[in-house]
Amino acid sequence: MDIPDKFGVIINSTTPDLKMTKCEITTYFENLIKNNNRMFMPSIINNNLSIDPSISDKLILDNLTDYVKEIRKNLRQNLRRGIKSNLINVFISSLTNYSNKVYQLEYFINNTSNDDTFRVKCYYIFLSLVVSDPTLKEVFKKDLMNISSKKETNFLLSKIQKINPEFYQDWCIGFIKGCLNSYSNISSNLISAEYPISKNLIPIYEFSCYVKFLTEYKDHFKCIDDQTIFGDIIENLINKIYSVSEHNDVKTFNQFIKNNNESITTYIIPYLTKDQIDDLETTIIVKVYEKYKRSESLESICDFYINISKYFSKIFHISIIIMSKDMAKFIIDNSLVVELTNILITKLENCIKNDTYDTVSYLFNIISYFDDKNIIFDIYHRELMLRLLGDNVKDIEYENLLVTKLTRSFNCRQCYKLSKTIEDVEKSIEFKKYMVDLLVKAEKVNLTPSKWSIVNTTYNIWESTVFDIATRLDTLKSCSGNICNFLKLYSNVYGKTHKNSRYLNWYLHTGSVVISYKTTKGDVVLKLLPLQALVLEQFDTHVDYITMDQYINLPFLSSYEMVEREKLLDIFIENDILARTCDIDSNKITINLTRQSCTELNLIDKFFEISSLPIAWHEEELVQTANNKEDIVKTKINHHIKTKALNYNELFTLCKDINVFKLDDELFKKSLDSMISSNYIELNEESNMYSKLVY
Repeated sequence: MDIPDKFGVIINSTTPDLKMTKCEITTYFENLIKNNNRMFMPSIINNNLSIDPSISDKLILDNLTDYVKEIRKNLRQNLRRGIKSNLINVFISSLTNYSNKVYQLEYFINNTSNDDTFRVKCYYIFLSLVVSDPTLKEVFKKDLMNISSKKETNFLLSKIQKINPEFYQDWCIGFIKGCLNSYSNISSNLISAEYPISKNLIPIYEFSCYVKFLTEYKDHFKCIDDQTIFGDIIENLINKIYSVSEHNDVKTFNQFIKNNNESITTYIIPYLTKDQIDDLETTIIVKVYEKYKRSESLESICDFYINISKYFSKIFHISIIIMSKDMAKFIIDNSLVVELTNILITKLENCIKNDTYDTVSYLFNIISYFDDKNIIFDIYHRELMLRLLGDNVKDIEYENLLVTKLTRSFNCRQCYKLSKTIEDVEKSIEFKKYMVDLLVKAEKVNLTPSKWSIVNTTYNIWESTVFDIATRLDTLKSCSGNICNFLKLYSNVYGKTHKNSRYLNWYLHTGSVVISYKTTKGDVVLKLLPLQALVLEQFDTHVDYITMDQYINLPFLSSYEMVEREKLLDIFIENDILARTCDIDSNKITINLTRQSCTELNLIDKFFEISSLPIAWHEEELVQTANNKEDIVKTKINHHIKTKALNYNELFTLCKDINVFKLDDELFKKSLDSMISSNYIELNEESNMYSKLVY
């Protein structure tokens, strides 16, 4: 008869019918699986199994189980005998042979069965009895964690995931996580036993151990997509960050963040769950910041804030905003605004000096949460000019960049003033180059000062109280002295370059001029105001003296009060620079050419010690401060009543949250009356409620 096999191959047999007993079929599979021997043709076995399909799957799986148990027995015996072998390679080799056997056995399974289900059952027998065998587990752990076996490890794990995803997820992931935790603790605990180091350095070293371990084994297990295997290690890293802050001052912690920010952002944060990110955020922003705020200097806290903002702004965005607000409140409550400004200025100078411009701008965010930014703006504006006096174009470019970052800290008017200040200096540098070229062409370079720098400021931009007494030099009919002639020439050229649509006001009581001359006792070097220099150069080699009337009527002194002119002269006389004779017939002023020599005697400070100008400037500053306070109160009032009407007490209570000064009833009432008189708000006399006027 013809016996068709499963694949349609016709096998001729002279035997009319081949019937096999269950024992014979069992023996066949036992020999096939254990010894690779076949007593019958596969087609004959298949035909006999089709008579009773229920026995096929069970028969195969039972014999496979016995076969796998034999493999496990051999592996255990090898371990007891001390025969060294890498279980990774053994499992790969065994799985390869086992896969071939499974492939052969698929021929005999029940046609109604699912091939994938059969394969899963077969592979589960091997994986559950061999790979997860408790006796082999410790050796398997050691071989699995061997860095040099990375390729084989990834191959084995990928194969297991492919043949039985459920076993891979339920057992392999948990087993690998346990291996990682065990080995990471071993590596970090070595320090306490072998290396006697300072206690405050231990968490730093342990952190580095964990990072190194994590880096190595992320690469070692790169085939694993489930990053929860590193969860406990990452949790330990977060705890170590907090331990570093607990055992070290803020300076050390700042350096720690600088050195390890890449590790934190690369190997920790991307693999954190939302809850873990919240924990890390709480650790760094809340616990560490609150601890340091109570015990460290403002500069150290600012460095901490800069580091956190620089390296973690995208991750901890909300918390950094909260920290910015809290720092602003902390600085105001402790009267540290001036100190913050000095820190800001110092860091700006260091940035320019070291050519590193990526840190100081983070401090601007703190300023944005001040109720009154005028204090810090005035200091910043004043220091801005001092930084720009070096004629350094690179610095100008940097200052423009800083202004763009200050838009969140200062209002539009203030930022415009900063930009305009920078523009004034830049244009002054350009105009100086034009003047020098002009003088070179006219061959009059010898008539100019050896080193000079003049800054042309735009009207009402600088808002300094010192710019109160202006002098025009371009209108002078006569002018004696090189400095006076140069300043007049400068004024005329400036006017002509602007088609006489502009003119220069000179503030001769600002700036400085260094003059040197010889006496019979040696060289005299003086540091003077431009105003003082213009007076002194009246006594050149061709003039023996000038009278008191001539001095009083000097044209560049005409803007100054008589008392200031007299004090100006008194300073020269008190320091033996000039001498005055008060005879009946004459009242002469002469230069003292017998004065002792000196090196840069500063007459600027001496003049302002007796001048009434600083007093007037201070009084003007007090008025401006009072006006600023009133403006702040008005802003608060407008903010609170723009949505709903409020009575006096409600509005006063809400406005008390101003954090730059203590609000009193007098200032609040004055601000309210001003807003009512300006028709910004109105008072309903029946309900006594204040509301915003809408036009």
